[in-house]
Amino acid sequence: MYLTKECIQPTLSRLAQFENELDTLFLNFNLDLRGNTGRRNMLLSQAQEVFFAEAIANLGYSVDCSGKTGEPDIVIKCIDKELECKLTSS
Repeated sequence: MYLTKECIQPTLSRLAQFENELDTLFLNFNLDLRGNTGRRNMLLSQAQEVFFAEAIANLGYSVDCSGKTGEPDIVIKCIDKELECKLTSS
């Protein structure tokens, strides 16, 4: 299993911390990160991909994470799996 509960929880916490710090940065410039869901998700997308790729790599898997258009978000090379990361907001 390339994603476990034990690696998902700290990864989501790290992503939440990143989002909170990004929100603070926006507020410091009198901007509203959370008022535009599309913009927020676009800014968080790369962090989500990288953080999950790092978590999978920490479990011993060989991964690539390029984020390029038309390519999978994460490739787990050693088991020939591709992962797409999607953000949802409420």
